[in-house]
Amino acid sequence: MLMDFVRFLKANTAARVYPLKFPTDAPDTCIIAEITGGTAPRGTVSSAYVQIYVRALQAQEAERLAGNLITFLDRRTNSMIGDKQLVLSEAQQSEPQYVGTDENNRSLFSINVRLLIG
Repeated sequence: MLMDFVRFLKANTAARVYPLKFPTDAPDTCIIAEITGGTAPRGTVSSAYVQIYVRALQAQEAERLAGNLITFLDRRTNSMIGDKQLVLSEAQQSEPQYVGTDENNRSLFSINVRLLIG
C-alpha cells in the first residue's frame, strides 16, 4: 500500500516523493510518506492513516507544497492507488503543521490524511 501511495503522489506532484525517510542524496525540496495506522477491513473497505512530510530550504515553499497536498487530497474520491480504489481521502487538519528544521536547516511541514480504500 505505501509504495502504491508514493507512486500516486509522484504522479500528482512535481516534487520528488519517497517512502519512510529522506534519502541522503534527495533534493532539498522533497516529500516523504509513511503509513501510521489504519483499521481492519469492513467488507471490502479498510482505512489507512498516512503522514506526509514536506521539506524545503524556505519555510514558505515547504508550507505551500504541503498546503497544495491538502487541497489535492482532501475529499478526493474515486481515484486508483495501485490496484485499489480510493473511496475517500480526508485531510486531518486544515493547514500544514510546522515540524521544525532538519540538520541542514531545511524547513519541515507535516500533514495527516485518512484514506478509505476499497
